[in-house]
Amino acid sequence: NTAEIPVIFITAKTDVESIVKGFAVGGVDYVTKPFQVEELRARVGTHLDLRLREQELRQLNATKDKFIGILAHELKIPLGGIKGFITLLDEQFEQFSVSDIRENIHLTRDAVENLFALVENLLDWSSLQKGPIAFRPSVFELSEILIGVIRECENNAIYKHIALDFKAPSELWVNADIDMVEVIARNLINNAIKFGREHGLARITAEERKEDILVTIEDDGIGIAKEMVDKLFRIDNDIKQLGTYGEVGTGMGLILTKGYIDLHGTQIWLESEVEQGTKVFFTLPKANTSD
Repeated sequence: NTAEIPVIFITAKTDVESIVKGFAVGGVDYVTKPFQVEELRARVGTHLDLRLREQELRQLNATKDKFIGILAHELKIPLGGIKGFITLLDEQFEQFSVSDIRENIHLTRDAVENLFALVENLLDWSSLQKGPIAFRPSVFELSEILIGVIRECENNAIYKHIALDFKAPSELWVNADIDMVEVIARNLINNAIKFGREHGLARITAEERKEDILVTIEDDGIGIAKEMVDKLFRIDNDIKQLGTYGEVGTGMGLILTKGYIDLHGTQIWLESEVEQGTKVFFTLPKANTSD
């Protein structure tokens, strides 16, 4: 975007009117002829540094706005629902049947689990922004970890009658941070459930490639418009999308996932179309098991 490039003009004119015209057409500074190379370099360096600081401030503001939005909306709505149910139960307990109470307890439990996951993602992402965090890669077998995460996500899938299908070789060795990989897989699988259709299917596959291990998580859900795909991993995105059961989607899980993938020096990308489901792909470093 050329509008973001600071323009320094070189001029032989020294009158105020000419200099003002230069600023009016977009200049941010000027150097008069004959000029010193050192002076020009210094001015260019100063303005590039200022522009970099400006971009950093924009990013910080976007981060602040994202957090405020989450605190003001995404946290408030489910907390309000939980409070409403507890208040109603307290005031009209005798009017509820056992099945009504059980159903509302399940809904409240799901809301609490979603809130807990959101807060965990917020805290983890906040730590990621403060500076270097502990990155502890180790060699481990990926399929076993993925199976464990899938089991953690089963309750959410059962509630929406979504089948979870997993296919992968039993010996997929990676060199990665195991805690981060669990968070990545959990976020992506829960997203597939959140945006998947009732009585649908979510597929999780992993395969060895020449240079890395590729994991794919696919759902047959509501999908997302192609023009929105590139924005999903950015903190300044304004995408608001509810799950198929009205679950709140903040996007923090994807943003945190991208941060963890970046720490591994690997890639994450997705393919999606509205009403055609979504495929999310990510890679992990392959372990050297030749010894």
